[in-house]
Amino acid sequence: MRRLLLALGALAIVVASFFVTLQILNSYDTPPVPATPAEARDAMRVQQIRAIRAALEKYKSDRGKYPELPENDAIDLQRDLVGGGYLAEIPKDPVSAGSKSGYPYSSNGKTYGMMVPMEAGGRGIPAGGACLVRAKGDHSTAFWNNPPECPF
Repeated sequence: MRRLLLALGALAIVVASFFVTLQILNSYDTPPVPATPAEARDAMRVQQIRAIRAALEKYKSDRGKYPELPENDAIDLQRDLVGGGYLAEIPKDPVSAGSKSGYPYSSNGKTYGMMVPMEAGGRGIPAGGACLVRAKGDHSTAFWNNPPECPF
């Protein structure tokens, strides 16, 4: 009887630990629900830029440099990133019209900068302003008069 109670107690601890772990894991990487349409579009931009950044870093890892495009739109990365198999498509800003992505991109091969419009603003970015995404480890001020760094 004592062994049965010990076994049941151990099982209860394992089950409780399992559910606590699930709750903790569920709380990670769960972004807050956007309160406004502008915040929802900003959240979409963050996801899009993270995908482009990951593709750019993989490209550099494979080829030793970033795609060189001085003062272009990120849609011009199509040949290098989509054609190279790093992305399925170049994401377009949620309010971008026409054939452009809405994300200005500039690179000399050693580093890059990409402007990201942010409608709702916050975290050092004014509403209706923009922030800058740079290559990892780059802290130069050579891009578009040094706007605020994107916090993502």
